[in-house]
Amino acid sequence: MITVKKQFTVAASRLWTVLTNPEEMRRWYFYIRDFKLEAGAVFTFYEQEEGGSYLHRCEVLKVVPERLLEHTWEHPSHSSGKSVVSWMLAPHQENQVELTLVHRGVESFSDGGPDFSPENYQAGWEDIVGRSLRNHLYGIERLVWEVELHAPPARVWDSLWSHKSYNYWTHAFDSGSHYEGELKLGGRVHLLSGSGAGMYSDIVSLKEDRELVFRHVGLLHNRAELPVDAETEQWSGCLEGYYLSEVPAGTHLRIEVDSTIEHLAGMKEKFPRAIERLREICEKQE
Repeated sequence: MITVKKQFTVAASRLWTVLTNPEEMRRWYFYIRDFKLEAGAVFTFYEQEEGGSYLHRCEVLKVVPERLLEHTWEHPSHSSGKSVVSWMLAPHQENQVELTLVHRGVESFSDGGPDFSPENYQAGWEDIVGRSLRNHLYGIERLVWEVELHAPPARVWDSLWSHKSYNYWTHAFDSGSHYEGELKLGGRVHLLSGSGAGMYSDIVSLKEDRELVFRHVGLLHNRAELPVDAETEQWSGCLEGYYLSEVPAGTHLRIEVDSTIEHLAGMKEKFPRAIERLREICEKQE
């Protein structure tokens, strides 16, 4: 059984709308053309809006407005298994509601192969509820930049993460930008400004010369980690990812950053400048 529990600072009515309105669902969950909020209704969807590899078939079992949505969950093109997903809302006060997602029966999908392992379901629901839904509720936007650099991936990787070059390209954000800590999977790093303020972040994915993803946890003050409070909780868990792939011209670099509304304008202004400073380092003659 998979269980994911999260608390959100929104009204239960708002969370219920986000969970059950197809246009809202399209922005954080899946595009479900035939969704109807009534017991007995059957809906289907793929993992991508334009289609995908995995057909999902669901039937609504129970609806209690602003309290419970329960439906089946099947993969008829890959498995004979059947399971049930429950979305349970528990308001604590006017603008505090706890969401508990329970997915029972995932072990019945074992005939579908390793893609249908309980571990994959756990990770998937954690990402959907803990990041995608949370970001949508709090207005956190994922920004994406893509650029081709005339340098091999190993050089781009080194330019991104060697301390001297990191300070150079992140100068676009702060002249004293630097990081402390070892870049290793599961490790924690401090992303700092010259004043000693910044964020502490965990490395959740690292494939040398190919991929590095930070999960931002909380704020730093004078290089010390501050506890995650109610305000920080709204963005704690946001991701910042760097993805490199080799192309004929050199390296295709994709950067994905989750940004709060208050930082959105600054990120859109400063990140392109930072990328151009990165290009200077990568493409200079050796």
